[in-house]
Amino acid sequence: MLGPIFTREWLILPRNGRLQAQRAAWMGLFWVIALTTWLSTAEWSRPGQYLELARLGPLIFQVFAVVQVVLLVFYVALSAASAVALEKDRRTFLLLLITDMADREIVLGKILGSMLPLLSLPLASLPLMSLLVLTGGVGAWQVLAVTALTWTAMLASGALGGLMALWRERTFPALALTALGLVLYLLLARVAGLIPGAWGEAFTTILDPFLALGVALDPATLILDRGYWLVGHLAWMAGLGCGLLGALFRCERGFWSPDQSGPVTALP
Repeated sequence: MLGPIFTREWLILPRNGRLQAQRAAWMGLFWVIALTTWLSTAEWSRPGQYLELARLGPLIFQVFAVVQVVLLVFYVALSAASAVALEKDRRTFLLLLITDMADREIVLGKILGSMLPLLSLPLASLPLMSLLVLTGGVGAWQVLAVTALTWTAMLASGALGGLMALWRERTFPALALTALGLVLYLLLARVAGLIPGAWGEAFTTILDPFLALGVALDPATLILDRGYWLVGHLAWMAGLGCGLLGALFRCERGFWSPDQSGPVTALP
């Protein structure tokens, strides 16, 4: 279904040494954040108490969850944009258009293939965040909610980066428009919070991944019946990502011509 481009990326991914180094660095970042958080809240000269550990676990979880969402959302968007833009810079993009591959195979293969290494990072940090459940103050549902929220946000931002890269011809304009598009979306999501009443708060939480992350990090979310906001956000971001990918299929091959004069049609 996803085509030979994605299949190739999927098969060579485990044998990529850079991916293993990337995962090790990502897990090292978790321990750096945990150690820094512990040093900022405790002292070396006295042993920690159990109650302090119960307060430290949620704090580490909150800091790492925010860092994970911020880094991966922007990084995956720029990675997807650069993967397509570099193909255009090397003039190898036209070779894909003259093959027998369908439009979805080229689009999904290039975009999702470039996102594969980054999509594995939240899965690599999942066991480490699960250890914080043992300290108390962090629920297993929160760990799963943060991981799902990160994946859906990465899907939407990666699709946006691929759309901008297919629209523009050069790498720098594609990356710049991708970053501006992400910032503009976050601003518009915050503007939705100006709606008076509880509807405005719920609406902007569904649209904004960072406000939805705050809901996932709140232990009282289920008690306050805000779990529906989180489910709505996951559905919205997944639908937005699939919608942006579907927008690439508006022409027969799903791409624009190099001179931006019109869609590129398939060869007979």
